[in-house]
Amino acid sequence: MSPASPLRVLVVDDNVDAAQSLCFLLEAMGCEAAACHDGPAGLGLASRFEPHLAIIDLDMPRMRGCDVVRHLRLQDGHALAMVVCLTGSNRAEDRQQSLAAGFDAYVLKPIDHATLAGVLERARALTVDLRTAHQPRRRATPARREPASRHRDSAPGALR
Repeated sequence: MSPASPLRVLVVDDNVDAAQSLCFLLEAMGCEAAACHDGPAGLGLASRFEPHLAIIDLDMPRMRGCDVVRHLRLQDGHALAMVVCLTGSNRAEDRQQSLAAGFDAYVLKPIDHATLAGVLERARALTVDLRTAHQPRRRATPARREPASRHRDSAPGALR
């Protein structure tokens, strides 16, 4: 990710107002944000939007957040560097299941500005690290060879 390109953030939350508010805040913080409101829609949008960061609600109808993150982790060819579970549940069991499912962080709702800024900073760093790791290595340029001598009858080391 070049310094000029914004971090792409996918928000998946069944609470439409919460998802839109988070998108507005993310855009104010310099991100490109997109929202959807259930797991299957989130998976479809992720393949088109290619987010660097996904912020996913844990408890949603149709598909739980843990199932969404498992499917996201199986998709190839996207730029996803970090997935955050954003939830109102402070149960230790939910936290353990979320991290085991593949979430990188577990954040309680409502997310405050400082916590969100920290998540964005970490996602930017991971995105840069991923891009650097996946850049094709440049092949070394072969050494230039001196043209063969035109004077084949010269003795080795003789002046030409």
